[in-house]
This record gives sequence, C-alpha cells and structure tokens, in this order.
Amino acid sequence: MGGRLATMVALEHPDLLRSLTVLEPPLHDLLDDLPEAQAVRDDWRRGFEALRTKAQAGDAIGATRLFYELVNNQGPGALDVQPEPLRQMVLDNVRTVPLALSARPPAFSRAILNGVKAPTLVVGGAQSPPSLAWINDVIAQSIAGSRLVVIPKAAHLMSYQNPSAFNEALLSFLALE
Repeated sequence: MGGRLATMVALEHPDLLRSLTVLEPPLHDLLDDLPEAQAVRDDWRRGFEALRTKAQAGDAIGATRLFYELVNNQGPGALDVQPEPLRQMVLDNVRTVPLALSARPPAFSRAILNGVKAPTLVVGGAQSPPSLAWINDVIAQSIAGSRLVVIPKAAHLMSYQNPSAFNEALLSFLALE
C-alpha cells in the first residue's frame, strides 16, 4: 500500500517531495471505467476477496500467503519455495495484512492523478498480474511527464527479484531529477 500512500502525499503535500516513485500501487478503482480492463480487474478482486475472507476468519498467515501469490502472479505454495530471508520477511509482516484489508482506501481517478506535479517514475514487473500493468499504464498516462519502466524477470517484488534492473531504472530516474 506504499504506492497509494506516496501518491496521497504527492497530492496533499507536494512541498514534501522532489519526485515520486510508485511500484504497482493497487489502485484498482482506476480500471472501473475501462471496459477492456474489466476481466483482469474482476480476477484481481476475486483473488483479493479470498484473502480477505481468510484474514477475517483469523488466518493471517493464510491471507499473507494468498497475497504473496496474488501480487507475484504465482500459484499455490509460491511463498514456500522462496529463499528463507524473503520468506521470513514476508511472514514477519503477517499482522499487517488484516490491518491493511480492514481499512477503506480513498478512491483514485485519472482526474485526481492529474494533480500530481512531482516528476514520477511508475515501475512494474514484467511477470506481475495483468491488472497491475493496466494500473501502471493508467497512472503513467494520467500524470504529466511521468516515466513507466517495466522490470524484466520480475513481478511485484521487483527490487528483490531483479535488483540490478530495478536499481538501474531507479538511479537513472533520480539522476534526471
């Protein structure tokens, strides 16, 4: 949810930022008026409802596992085959998943995003869920002068999955600022 929060700061307190970088923020409401994106948006929402159900039933670990699988576009058991440090980091944050799911996020629209004036880098993973790619495209089209970069051989955790490509994209963007 960091991308959503950072975008809110860019809109409400632009004086606090020199630039904005967002990594696949889950702003699915941006897809609501795009008929061609409805199928991928609905797939995402179904996946999110499944993990919300687990979280509400008190299964935070199960919800976290589903979240990992969903945002990384991988099947069941995907977290279990990750290196121990990554698995531990994800599981150390289990308590945050039900909290994040219980909050009602503010709505975003293309018109609202037009209000972002900071130089913006939008980053996505080539292997991320299609809905996140759609969202990245809408954000990049809505924020004047923004730059969209897709990290190869990576999904949502692109900074971990392909750190050299991610770092190159980020440092290149920051060098322009």
